[in-house]
Amino acid sequence: MENQRACCRHEGAATVFFARCPPVTTEEQVHKLFSQFGHVEEVNLYRRWQSAKTSKGCGFVRFSERSAAAAALEALNNKHMFENSEAPMVVEWIDPARVANRHHSQGNA
Repeated sequence: MENQRACCRHEGAATVFFARCPPVTTEEQVHKLFSQFGHVEEVNLYRRWQSAKTSKGCGFVRFSERSAAAAALEALNNKHMFENSEAPMVVEWIDPARVANRHHSQGNA
């Protein structure tokens, strides 16, 4: 269990949450946007179910370096608007404690 928490703390160190993207936004579009700030290791765009064609408009991006994540957060949070958006996107640090708690509770389910 401690190894799992350590893993989640490490992941959260260079991972940001994003929201307010149009449901038709693709992972490729998110990757292209965030990769301007550094190497993107993973994009997870939340969907109602795995095969859904549209997203919930939020997810997370994991960078290889924390400095890239910080640059993306600074440049995009409440500043970038996707085409057909009604409000600028939100970009925030992922709270590693919340991620660890989510992984822990899923492991007990």
